[in-house]
Amino acid sequence: MAVDVTGASACYRDNRETLLASIICGGKTDAMFRKMTGVKSHEFIHVLDTEITLSDCNCNCDNDNTAHKFVDREISVSCIQVNDKICKDAFDGMYKEAEIRANAGSDIGSAGDILAESFAMQIAKANENLKWKGDTTSSDENLNKANGIVKIMTDDTDVVKGTIAEALFTSDPNQALATLEALIPESALCRGENTREGALPFIAVPQEIFRTLRRALALETATSCCKFTSEKWNGLDSFLLHDTDIRVISVAALNGTDRIVIGSMHDLYMATDGENDYEDIQGWWDPKCRSWYQLATFKVGFQIAFPEDMVLVTITT
Repeated sequence: MAVDVTGASACYRDNRETLLASIICGGKTDAMFRKMTGVKSHEFIHVLDTEITLSDCNCNCDNDNTAHKFVDREISVSCIQVNDKICKDAFDGMYKEAEIRANAGSDIGSAGDILAESFAMQIAKANENLKWKGDTTSSDENLNKANGIVKIMTDDTDVVKGTIAEALFTSDPNQALATLEALIPESALCRGENTREGALPFIAVPQEIFRTLRRALALETATSCCKFTSEKWNGLDSFLLHDTDIRVISVAALNGTDRIVIGSMHDLYMATDGENDYEDIQGWWDPKCRSWYQLATFKVGFQIAFPEDMVLVTITT
């Protein structure tokens, strides 16, 4: 072959844990989710369903352990495998490009490191769509591996359902935001009080809706004394509703769903194992087939902790 891949396979093996972490937690919206590890198949979400009780100090340990337990919500993980084959000519070009980047001082490292990281990030991108759009009944091979947030909320009768007209985002963006804000359950707002920002309420909108809102609000700001500021939150385009801690977030993975997800970041969960040899990532050259092979196996699953705090809004035309 035209390139020397000596040591490239070792880059996958030596960076196994880092690469698997990139696969599971490398999506754009991962900061919105709480993580659970060590999930082999399914188990209850690790959040208590009752409030802590403060009491006087005494020597008696008479707590009723049965009264304080995890929420009655299970999260399941699916076993997923990704096989990738790159023919010789394509691999020669990819590897040479990676070598140029490495020699130019890439922070990632060698050409083998760059190939492995690229493979991991491609899978993370697919997982990002699975996280929101996943549906085990779908005919799409990339989406039928697990149920994502939209499907979970659609099927859950405890989730609040609402609708909003698409035209309202252009004709009256402030009224559109007021309509969405009014749908947020009081329990979701209260759950975020006196806690870190990760538990605060959010309105996740498709990227195209976010852009429509941003353009309309920016234009309104330019012709009035109102102030509108769009900002990055953990790498995501977002802005805060005026005089609130409710964050409107652009989620590209919601594009094409005609859905808006509202809730508290305390509610979104993703799970993996992370403790099993089943989860692996490899890369190797096959001289007989004259091809480079990449293989990744991992577990992932999604769930919401408090469905009564969540709102699924359908965008109507």
